[in-house]
Amino acid sequence: TIRDLDRRLGSLLAAAFDDLDTLHGRAKLLDAFEGLLERPLIQAELERKQQVLLDQYRQDIEEVQATFCANQEKVDTCHPDAPIFSNLPTVAGAIFWARSLRARLWDPMQKLI
Repeated sequence: TIRDLDRRLGSLLAAAFDDLDTLHGRAKLLDAFEGLLERPLIQAELERKQQVLLDQYRQDIEEVQATFCANQEKVDTCHPDAPIFSNLPTVAGAIFWARSLRARLWDPMQKLI
């Protein structure tokens, strides 16, 4: 029946969710099955995973903050070990670096909301 299929699909999505270890990968999985996520049985199965997503997002925020704090001085002083591309001018490289950190947090947040 359709209920059984929904239940099996929910179990499959939950297993795939558990196999993925990045927030980006999990968000892509949810995007791929976006139309099916409205079904009650599938939605109930994935609601259990919501806390995992939030915890992983919090961890990403902490990692981005640590990366920013650890490298801010290097970027400000144009240190050779600064995490900016060598083919970019200093200011453009610093802007690109800061924007990439922001995008790392912004993109998953849009999918979680």
